[in-house]
Amino acid sequence: MIEHSGTVVGVEGGVLKVEIINSSACGACSAAALCSAAEKRRKIVDVMPSGGVEYTPGDIVTFVGEESMGVKAVVLAYVVPLLLVVGGLLSAHVAGFGDAACAVAALAPLAPYYVILWLMSGRIDKTFIFKIKNQNQIL
Repeated sequence: MIEHSGTVVGVEGGVLKVEIINSSACGACSAAALCSAAEKRRKIVDVMPSGGVEYTPGDIVTFVGEESMGVKAVVLAYVVPLLLVVGGLLSAHVAGFGDAACAVAALAPLAPYYVILWLMSGRIDKTFIFKIKNQNQIL
């Protein structure tokens, strides 16, 4: 299970907007404030509230998601683009194109792929569902 804690910053359409702070591994270092390597990023995550419980901005919640969501994200963000680049490169090389044409052929499939991802972002978002974690079970 993927588990995070965060602060509710709003509620829209029955879905909680929860802010989490991702920090780099060295973010806990005492010199992190002075170091440019220590990185903290704020993210807003949509979380389905548990039934019958009211949440207000400022509430701290713990939410969970399936591990399969992480695998799916890695496949969409890294594996598919890598396969497209390698496939385009090998196809152009086998066809006998020069180095510059092979480079263009390697990168060309990425443009339509990212456009398709953008067009389907609403549908993809619906498959990444986080839920509030109860003390004893996942709701």
